[in-house]
This record gives sequence, C-alpha cells and structure tokens, in this order.
Amino acid sequence: MLRENYPKPVFYRLMNLVSSHDVPRALFELGYKKYGAANYDEMRKRLLLCFVLQFTYPGAPTFYYGDEVGMTGGADPMNRGPYPWKEDGCDYGDYSLIDVVKELSTIRRENPVLIDGEVRMLSAGKNVLAYERTDGKSRILILMNNATEAKTFQPDNSRAGWKVLSPAAAINIHDHGEIVVPATGYLILRAK
Repeated sequence: MLRENYPKPVFYRLMNLVSSHDVPRALFELGYKKYGAANYDEMRKRLLLCFVLQFTYPGAPTFYYGDEVGMTGGADPMNRGPYPWKEDGCDYGDYSLIDVVKELSTIRRENPVLIDGEVRMLSAGKNVLAYERTDGKSRILILMNNATEAKTFQPDNSRAGWKVLSPAAAINIHDHGEIVVPATGYLILRAK
C-alpha cells in the first residue's frame, strides 16, 4: 500500500489531487469521454465521491482549477481550457459544485480529526468504501457507495448515535444499526 511508503507526517500532508495539467480531467474520466453530457447527473455524483475522498482522507485536498465547476477537458491540451467565468458570460460549468466544495471544506475545518486523526479502513462489501477517522475525542465515519442502488453498512458499534455532517439529508438507520448509504452517494457522520 502506498501509505506504508511514507512517514505519517508526510502522508498526512500529501496532495489529494484528482486532476492536473498532465492528465484528463476527473469528470472526463468519470464518463464524459464515453457519454458526453447525456449522463451528467451520474458523472456528477461520482465526482462528488472524489471530492468527499479528497476532503476526508489523510492529505491536503487540492483542486486543479475548474474541477470545482465540472470542467470536462480530455488529454492535454484539452485539460487546460480556460476557466468558465460566469461573470464573463460563459454558459457552461456547474457552479452548484462550488457549494459542495465549500460544505466539505467547512466540515474539514470544523472537525480537525479529518486533518490529523488516524484513519482505519472498514470492511463494507462490494461498491462501498468505508473508513473512519479518530483522534481520541472524535469519530467520523465516511461511507461512499459507487453502486447505482442503495447499500447498507453495519458499523462496529451499532449503538452509537450519529450526527449527519453531509449531505444534509435524513439518515436511514435500521433498527439493528445498519446505515443505508444512498445510490452513488455518500454519508459523512460524526459519532455523538
């Protein structure tokens, strides 16, 4: 695992970067090159999963300009297109993504455990990535579902109460403690 190759202080400061000037943009790779704009809603959901990983996994969330508004450029030089400034009359770009980035940034800033806390990967089954961040005072559970149908996850301590940090929607927890993770969606939860 890559994590084992770095001392903890270095690993926790590495750039969590999805796109750059050297590779096609994230949204392009998540489906735009195959479907174009026709399947944008699904691609957008997958891009949000990338954003969640960038802000909740150890490392520094780092964005290549334009990912925060859904730029779609392919291989170089198409990945270096001009930023779609709304103020300049550009009619492309998903500016609602900026609100998600701001929300994730606020969650990270208000929960230092997401910056310096330990990370533990959890067994979650097919299509679900689950891990927790802990620091002795706080416990944050991150669940990401890449399937097109909802999945369930059973936390270690099913009796723990959870506060939803994101997205701002009601959490569905079954009587026996299973958490329902929405289709192509995520949950960021803090133990009460």
